[in-house]
Amino acid sequence: MFKEVIRGFNVELPFSPYPSQVQTIDAILDCMVNRKHGLIESPTGTGKSLSVLSSVISWLNSMEKEARPKVYICSRTHKQIEQLINQMKKLNNVPDTSVLASREHLCRNSAVMKETDKENACRKAVKNSAGPCIYFQNKEKLDGLKRIFNIEDITTYGDHKKVCPYYAARDLSRKADIVFAPYNYVVSPMVSKVMEIDLEDAVLIIDEGHNIEDVCRSAGSAEIDSYACTGIKIAIENEKAAQLRDSPDDIETRMGWLDSVMGMAVSMEEYIEKKKKEISGLNARDISGKEREIAIKEEDTREEMAKMGLSSSNIGALTSAVKSIAQEGMLNTIVLQKLTQLVFVASIMLSPSEKRYCIVVSEEKVSFLCLHAEVIFEPIADACRSVVLLSGTLQPFDETIKELFGRKKKEILRVEAPHVIDKKQVLSVAVSSYENTSLLGTYQGMKDDGYIRGVCKIIEEVATSLAHVGGTLCFFPNYAVLEKISKLVKNITVYAEPQEQRKFERTIADYRKSCRFGRCVFLCVFRGRASEGVDFRNHEARAVIVIGVPYPSMYSQAIISKKEYNRKYMNDAYGIWYENQAYRAVNQAIGRCIRHKDDWGSIFFLDARYATKKSLGKISRWARETLRPETNFGTTKSMFEQFVKEYSEKDKASGHLLREEEDVENFQGTKRKLDEQKSTRKIFRFQ
Repeated sequence: MFKEVIRGFNVELPFSPYPSQVQTIDAILDCMVNRKHGLIESPTGTGKSLSVLSSVISWLNSMEKEARPKVYICSRTHKQIEQLINQMKKLNNVPDTSVLASREHLCRNSAVMKETDKENACRKAVKNSAGPCIYFQNKEKLDGLKRIFNIEDITTYGDHKKVCPYYAARDLSRKADIVFAPYNYVVSPMVSKVMEIDLEDAVLIIDEGHNIEDVCRSAGSAEIDSYACTGIKIAIENEKAAQLRDSPDDIETRMGWLDSVMGMAVSMEEYIEKKKKEISGLNARDISGKEREIAIKEEDTREEMAKMGLSSSNIGALTSAVKSIAQEGMLNTIVLQKLTQLVFVASIMLSPSEKRYCIVVSEEKVSFLCLHAEVIFEPIADACRSVVLLSGTLQPFDETIKELFGRKKKEILRVEAPHVIDKKQVLSVAVSSYENTSLLGTYQGMKDDGYIRGVCKIIEEVATSLAHVGGTLCFFPNYAVLEKISKLVKNITVYAEPQEQRKFERTIADYRKSCRFGRCVFLCVFRGRASEGVDFRNHEARAVIVIGVPYPSMYSQAIISKKEYNRKYMNDAYGIWYENQAYRAVNQAIGRCIRHKDDWGSIFFLDARYATKKSLGKISRWARETLRPETNFGTTKSMFEQFVKEYSEKDKASGHLLREEEDVENFQGTKRKLDEQKSTRKIFRFQ
């Protein structure tokens, strides 16, 4: 182990740290010791995971056990959590740890796993008078479990010893110094309560935190459609019949709870049906080809909510009724989750002077949208001793702070760590034209035949130049443009990111195989499945092509409402937030190009706007530092070919070529990641 003293702490790492790691460790220690919040932007491949883990371990080990604050280390998915835990296994003197996950991931009872509503099935199995779940009975028998364990470790142990991993992990988390969890477990008030997450004076470290604003807005939002209303009504009628059959002593109280919720569901259903007729007769924006939507004016919000059965006079009783129904195990989990989220959001919206929400109504549903992430994140930051966000794309810091921390700010540390690669390993070019045709990827520009022809030719020439070298990733603002281009590109092998999730894993596996021969391109969309989380290593992304600037839809009422809110209440008269959404998606996409210190690749920004000073300032520093504006692709091609020749020869000389078994490992990793995301659903989308 390599040992280094940083900020007075003995930090151990498996190898000598990069300068970016020393900078990151120093910042994390500063935040934890001095009760600061921090934002750390560090590119992919700079060793953020080990920086987080080694700094936390050294800090905790400097204190007596009873004096140690709880540290929550979070990332976006369970797969990313697994990677963090596997890195921790390489370190010494690790304090007590645990990992939180749902029954979906941890339950070993085959009868429970067959049920659709696993939570209710689990509770019934635990309380079964004929004999509770054998796994639950053994939940404390953990003598043989590894001290540092991931989900696979504890489920394997659970199978072997007939121990419940779900309840065991929760019990261990109460005593652990370090708890790993996906960050929606912490951000969602509903989930954090179920998981018994206590953030009071805790340290919260969020890795891959670039999505946290969207996750907070989603956690603070709710939606309900006519089908959900019908489901709630049916569930309540069935529960009322069950209560009459069982005749408990407090049946009148129970019926009162159910009638209260039924009244709201009926009002909501009637409201949606009425609005459906109104909207179908209006000249509302058609944003999806099928569904129209309108936004309720800010001054009309409370009046409209009253029509839905939600008002200041009844929200307290509704909240109490839903809570009591949940405590008594009445209604199924899906219905309870919908009701709990709805009354939680409504109670915030109906509080005095609340202006951080909008209501969007379509022909089928009502969405209560949180417009400011501080609604959810600020209470978290206030409770914690320290909150540290890390990602390759957190800039601009001022805007991130404004979105998350609100007006009551502790001291917030900002760090922009350098990349570990040499600048020569990246060729970054902004191309403004192709054969005298301007490359301007606006809505109108993308309709121009000359523009489309130029984009297709550049894709073909870049991919052809990578014959026997590697593959090309190409990112588009939307699927419509992607599909159009996919039919026109010739002479190379083309793979298009499918909109259907189940087809994605096979498409990407086929692309990985083709990359070994080059002359292939994977057409993707910004903010899509390929834009983050998928590890395109070495020859799988020797070039990344960026098409246009991916601004969120100007016709989405959610986006329109957010822009108007920022203009009125966040001093954003020039649409900085809107701009940042686009360039953050760009930076996330180009991050696919460089994955470790020995990697190399090219980035082509095919749009005249990327050559402007305004755009340059929004590109990640590691790509911006080498970015050169080129008027025409013709002047770039020979430079690119020379770059490819130089580095591909270096790869051959060093033997630094990807093995076939690594292709298999990457495919399996992608499949596991997609399996984790199948049930993920965001209410507030910027698509």
